[in-house]
Amino acid sequence: MTMGVRRCVMRRSRICSSSNVLLTILVLSGLLLISSRQAFCNDLLIEGDESAVHLEVRDVPLGRLLGAMQRKFNLRYRADSGLDSSVTGTYNGHMRQVAARLLANYDFVMKTSPEGLDVLIFRRNLEPVRPLPPPKAATVPAIPKLRSDQILGVVLSGILPKPDH
Repeated sequence: MTMGVRRCVMRRSRICSSSNVLLTILVLSGLLLISSRQAFCNDLLIEGDESAVHLEVRDVPLGRLLGAMQRKFNLRYRADSGLDSSVTGTYNGHMRQVAARLLANYDFVMKTSPEGLDVLIFRRNLEPVRPLPPPKAATVPAIPKLRSDQILGVVLSGILPKPDH
């Protein structure tokens, strides 16, 4: 009778050990999948909301980046050609500003609506985009210094006196 009990115990331990092996394989597979997904996503970080987007990208195809932005935000885009140019950098700002910076080397049209941002991308520019020159400083005419007895007259008439030379 003792022999029968031993065999049953041995069978159970074999069953338990094989299910432990299976469980271990499943857990390790899951960890491997998670770590490979993490490594896959390490080159693309999208944070924030539509009013304050933060992107960190390293050698990510533009199409993949816009697809990720489309999933996270109310961004819809269509392109006539492949968007396989590589993007690297850190981008911050409103979603439309970030999208415009990402598409600086493309011809595109952007429409903002309550439903989100719609972007139609036509083609890539052959020439690199040159930055706009800084705006020229506006010239403001000199305002004459007023004496206390002139202030009321200016307020009532709305006309400044001619400067004394």
